[in-house]
Amino acid sequence: MSRHDARAVAPRCGRRKPAGAGRRRERGFAIVGAFFLVVILGALGLYLARITAQNQAGSALDIQGARAYQAANAGIEWAAARLLLEPVAPGCFRETTLSFTDSVLEPFTVSISCSATVLAEGGVDLSSYRIVANACNQPACPSARPAAGYVERQVEATLGRP
Repeated sequence: MSRHDARAVAPRCGRRKPAGAGRRRERGFAIVGAFFLVVILGALGLYLARITAQNQAGSALDIQGARAYQAANAGIEWAAARLLLEPVAPGCFRETTLSFTDSVLEPFTVSISCSATVLAEGGVDLSSYRIVANACNQPACPSARPAAGYVERQVEATLGRP
């Protein structure tokens, strides 16, 4: 056997690494990965909480908007009953404010205005009434300085009678 062959077969002599040297670095890497995962999950949780809160606030305003619309419709119905149930065509009433008690519409106020015109149609006088009902969740509608959560709806109707 030649000298070169002996080196290839002979075990290498030299320094060996201690048994736990590689594990120390791996353990530190796991802590960094766990911390990163906790931060990402926390950020995701905060994002979902914020989106949920915004959706709930939007839904609450949608419900208030529907109630304001119903309050404005109630104002139109009140004016229609007042104008159409009289035996003789009355003139318009002055601007009126309605408020609701002991109902779902309690926080709403409705301002109702009326304008009348008389039209001659084939020798018959017809009274035409334009009614505007404005409902909001403040003491006066429309509000000059609306607060947070302010909701307002306006409904118009035109009624006619001989």
